[in-house]
Amino acid sequence: MPQRTRGQDRFAFGTTATAGDLIFDLRALEIFVCVVECGSMTHAAQRLGLTQSGVSHAVATLEKSLGIALLDRRVRPIAATAGGRVLLDRAEVLLREARETAVRVRASSFQAVPRLRVAMADSVVSTVGPHLVTLLHQEAAQWSIWSGLSLNHIQSLAAREVDLILTSNARIDGTLYETHELFSEPYVVALPHTFGSSIENLRAIGEKLNLVRYSARSLTGQDIEQYLRRLRIEAAGRFEFDTSDAVLGMVAAGLGWAITTPFCILQSAAHIPRLRLEPLPVPRLRRTLFVAAHHDELSDLPLRIARATREIVETRCKPAISAWGGWVADEVRVPV
Repeated sequence: MPQRTRGQDRFAFGTTATAGDLIFDLRALEIFVCVVECGSMTHAAQRLGLTQSGVSHAVATLEKSLGIALLDRRVRPIAATAGGRVLLDRAEVLLREARETAVRVRASSFQAVPRLRVAMADSVVSTVGPHLVTLLHQEAAQWSIWSGLSLNHIQSLAAREVDLILTSNARIDGTLYETHELFSEPYVVALPHTFGSSIENLRAIGEKLNLVRYSARSLTGQDIEQYLRRLRIEAAGRFEFDTSDAVLGMVAAGLGWAITTPFCILQSAAHIPRLRLEPLPVPRLRRTLFVAAHHDELSDLPLRIARATREIVETRCKPAISAWGGWVADEVRVPV
């Protein structure tokens, strides 16, 4: 174990860097800053999408290269030492300048980025994704578009596994990420087309049909469960799925009812002829989708993606929704 010399933060590591040496990389600085901000190796690892041992190793390597202790590990939360505070101030400047440099270099070329990695909510990837790439294909030499559960997308963005996300996660930290609103949509009730009873309230529906749930691992599923709890409705249900296609397929087959959204329905358009759609009784529920990216890393590309997405929703998606639900399309709102 390295030993502290008395009265100093210097470690007895042996050889230290001489003036002019490049003794750390930007990723190590980013990890160090995150540990100080989080006050914990564990929390920093979660934010960055790394292992705790990976974070600890990066900080230890940085300390070894500088020859001083940067963190006081004896206190909780972990705090920067005097030398660590000096590095923290400089690290934030260096990281900001590095990102601005990358933006300027990319902007000087015909292709803004060599590869753009985008994670989208399942209901957006098939309804908006192809049109978005068509409009903005020149912005990147290569596009990689991922779908899956939106809860995982924030972690992927934090770990820099993706460059930006299109998500309905309203708990995005605005101090960490640049965000732009895309559109909002209502939650609606989906019933089998053979269901002939009047829709007075959700309890009445639940007495006649099982609720087909979205998985609690999804943001949509969590929104719906929180909504039902607020209304103190305990809806019986035997089925739970990750995807809208599976949920709406079960409803179309007459096996239950669901709470869903217009874009989830548009994604699974094959089931529409066998569905009956009704507005949620008051109080109603909505969700808003955003684009999010790290600050100052993609120039104005997140804003241009937001504007293109809004155009697609207005000119492509809302007309398609109107074909089977004019009142539903009217409730899809796009910011001006």
